[in-house]
Amino acid sequence: MAKLRVGVMFGGISAEKEVSLKSGQQIFKNLSDDKYQRIPIFMDSKAGLWQIPIELLALETTKQIEAELNSKAVKIYYEQLKEQIDLAFPIFHGPYGEDGTIQGVLELLKIPYVGSNVQSSANAMDKITSKILYRVAGIPLARDLVIHQNEKPAPDSIVEKLGLPLVVKPSAQGSSVGVTI
Repeated sequence: MAKLRVGVMFGGISAEKEVSLKSGQQIFKNLSDDKYQRIPIFMDSKAGLWQIPIELLALETTKQIEAELNSKAVKIYYEQLKEQIDLAFPIFHGPYGEDGTIQGVLELLKIPYVGSNVQSSANAMDKITSKILYRVAGIPLARDLVIHQNEKPAPDSIVEKLGLPLVVKPSAQGSSVGVTI
């Protein structure tokens, strides 16, 4: 029986592509080679997909990988992805990866994938939407205040309402990008 071809997809176009590289390396390393045909698929900074050799997967940065793509990797066009893999394991962080974008592409291509679906991913990526859904579900949350980009709130009134310490986070970034304490 042929092994399931699992495309471990990492890199990407977000500010979190280096985190994605490290995550992709760990997933690839820990996926059983006995059970699966592991296929490393790198997304470059222009959203192009490449099947890369193991030697490139071992590099430290996405910039290093990108420098080697034309000579050592095979370009994969999105519409050809279904011919290359049976299952996608997307490990993109931040926008275009955790926000439902890549999940939508995979659904259009009818490629099964690991992780949350489009709507769940989009809801989780948007912190304001997430908090609304958590509140409706009755989940207790820390006090918060939404400040829109064009607003200039008075710091004293924010501290008065929320207390200290404060954590400031962009509403639609993943991991710790843009977090200030």
